[in-house]
Formats: sequence, structure tokens, C-alpha cells
Amino acid sequence: MVVAVMAGPWAGLLTGVVTNLLWGLILSPTAAAFAPVAGVIGLVAGLLARAGLFRGPFWPRFPV
Repeated sequence: MVVAVMAGPWAGLLTGVVTNLLWGLILSPTAAAFAPVAGVIGLVAGLLARAGLFRGPFWPRFPV
């Protein structure tokens, strides 16, 4: 989610998918099945950050 907030929705999607695929190769093949879910979470987090929904009194001010 941090990558999505800092770098944008497509970077969040790519990071989520690649991370879960690597995790599936290293630890458990079951983790690779959740790669699309991680990608969607990264994409949505990036879109929400772009819309300004992570800016508020309790969130740090990241330049997006």
C-alpha cells in the first residue's frame, strides 16, 4: 500500500502482483493464488491516494 500511495496505482498493482508471485515461489505456492487480490488492493489504494482520501489530520503528508 505504501508503494501505491507514494508512486501511484499502477506501481501498486505491479508491486502487489510481483510480491505475491515471488512469495509463492519462495514460501508456498498457495500464496501465488492471491496475486490478483494483492494487485487489486494496490490499484485501489493508489486510486484512493490520487483522489486525496489518504490526506487528513491523522495521515502523514506524502507528495503524491
